[in-house]
Amino acid sequence: MILRLAFLRPRVYVGGGSSAVRWPPEPARLYAALVHAWGVSGRDPGEERALRWLERLPPPRIHAPELGSVVRFDSFVPPNEFASGERKRQRRTWAVGELVGEPVVHFLWDEEPPAEHEDALERLLAKVSRIGSSRNPVVATRVREKAPAPNWVPVSDGDFPQTRFLRVFYPGFFDELEQRYQAGLRDLPAYYQPYRPPSPPAYRPPFSFQHGLRVALRPALPLSFWPMLAERVRSALLRAAGERAPEALHGHGGGPHAALVPLAFVGRPRADGHLLGAALLLPRGVGLEEQFALEEALHRLLGTQLPFGPWTVELGLPKTERESLRPERWIRSARRWASVTPVVWDRHPRRRTAEEEVVHLMTERAGLPRLASYRAGPFSPLVGVPRTRSFLVPARWPGVLMTHLVLEFEEPVPGPVLLGRGRYFGMGFFAPLEDA
Repeated sequence: MILRLAFLRPRVYVGGGSSAVRWPPEPARLYAALVHAWGVSGRDPGEERALRWLERLPPPRIHAPELGSVVRFDSFVPPNEFASGERKRQRRTWAVGELVGEPVVHFLWDEEPPAEHEDALERLLAKVSRIGSSRNPVVATRVREKAPAPNWVPVSDGDFPQTRFLRVFYPGFFDELEQRYQAGLRDLPAYYQPYRPPSPPAYRPPFSFQHGLRVALRPALPLSFWPMLAERVRSALLRAAGERAPEALHGHGGGPHAALVPLAFVGRPRADGHLLGAALLLPRGVGLEEQFALEEALHRLLGTQLPFGPWTVELGLPKTERESLRPERWIRSARRWASVTPVVWDRHPRRRTAEEEVVHLMTERAGLPRLASYRAGPFSPLVGVPRTRSFLVPARWPGVLMTHLVLEFEEPVPGPVLLGRGRYFGMGFFAPLEDA
């Protein structure tokens, strides 16, 4: 079965405070649009049966045009349904992405609908007028001719560069949507499915970013405190893991070492540089047993309160869709990357060891492709990132030399990007600069 979405505008809008455009369109959004069409047109029982058949299909393969430049702007709108009392205008952030090529998306499944559902499915598609926002008008149809080859396919894990996590539907999705609607909730229920291009690129980052290895930090402290806080969080992880602490966490066996990195609100027009969370990045070569042990140790910390100066930092589950807490923010491919935390030099640049030589040596040790160019200095171009000397480092790091870096590669490089001697503690952690 092939479902076709033709966007009537060569661009896609995302609102609701998100500063990122999720692309390609999420299968869960398509399903929600079909359920909306069913709900506003009389709740036909035959159409409901077709929807319940559809929710049992596996995640589809997708062919979508590339997303070009992204522009963000604010507008003031009244609250939508379920609002009571005075309808005050509220600020809303929109992200607009230009579609490169024909603005048509195809969703592809191997299974065809049974004869008793074909007419109902056609009726539902004919009633779909938008995907997500009303600013995204579409025409939805079922096509029987050959569709373009998919350029996004579901995979079993997210341990690949260029991976994007898309919300998909699943058995029971229809009932959950109905329950949320009756309760006045607008957010979609979600299961995140990793998608990637069919042919993985030659370069694979030395670390992978897993959804299950993130924690939220409350209160949100300044990013400059991260080197000190990282030591506290890592020590708490080791205590939670106990005698079963995997080698990837303590790093004493000489094998692959996990990296603890900050998830901070940086690189956006109103970014304030506060720490919203932390993530444990898995190195290549870590087996499932070690991965499960790391997840278990991290989950044991949920609800833990860490004394930190005058504050008590609580570790909890990420409860919001803040972009900074999502893996996609840090793993997108880009040619230019800028440091979120300063890079700790592997060795001090001296007269006999030029700075350029040390930078290229660090990128080689970090497993990164060779640089086209770089720029070093005390400031990062990312909004919200403090200057180098503002970062508070532990006493056991006496005399360390740090710098902010902007790295430029010849070809787009997927993240996460980590560089320098302190990378296992989240120093030398980078964000894609084109996204900033």
